[in-house]
Amino acid sequence: MGDRRNVDRVGKLNDVEPMAWLTDVLERVVSGRTKNHELDQLLPWAWKAAKDADVASTGWRIAAIMRLMPRQRSELLHAATRLLKCQVRRC
Repeated sequence: MGDRRNVDRVGKLNDVEPMAWLTDVLERVVSGRTKNHELDQLLPWAWKAAKDADVASTGWRIAAIMRLMPRQRSELLHAATRLLKCQVRRC
């Protein structure tokens, strides 16, 4: 129980959702996506900064997509959907 409280405390101190942070960190370490020399990127404050930057860039991309004409927007979303389905199936 104490470990859970520590994770919650770390999350609150760094303004991150504790379970989202811990889940992502464990997934990255177990999968090997994060190498030993990159472990500092998984510290809560670095992780939050990276997530914030990703959200900001995603918001910019969504705004750019919304400025497209309806037909272009539809074609782009259709292509993105096909790509995501392919990634799920490991095409």
